[in-house]
Amino acid sequence: MSAQASEELHSLQEELEDLIAERQFQLGQTGVHISAKKVIALREYYDKEIGALEQKIKALEGNA
Repeated sequence: MSAQASEELHSLQEELEDLIAERQFQLGQTGVHISAKKVIALREYYDKEIGALEQKIKALEGNA
């Protein structure tokens, strides 16, 4: 794996970790009321973004 690809992979992995933590924070709040519609929209957004990042990471790892 080239240095550039390795750097990109590391960056994507960090972005994925941050997004997972953000999702957990947003959806794991118990003290703030969020409508069910908003929760569903947030869950769909995070799942879509996380899936896209995971695919990019797998593609980079596959080209190693």
